[in-house]
Amino acid sequence: MQTVTLELAQQRLPELLRNLASDEDLLITDGDAPLAKVTKATAPPARTALFGCCQGMFRYQEGWDGPEPDFKPYSE
Repeated sequence: MQTVTLELAQQRLPELLRNLASDEDLLITDGDAPLAKVTKATAPPARTALFGCCQGMFRYQEGWDGPEPDFKPYSE
């Protein structure tokens, strides 16, 4: 872990962030006290869900979309 003082971080923060390795942290201290810990961000995983990805996973009973007997009085 790379450690820098607050004053140095204020002067060279863009450079320090560009040089930050993906597996390394940057610790910013104020005197001897730790103030902040900076870690390199990682990109979220790409979504792979596609339209139709569940095709064939569901089976419907024959006549599932037919008229509902309870609603017959309302449709006459």
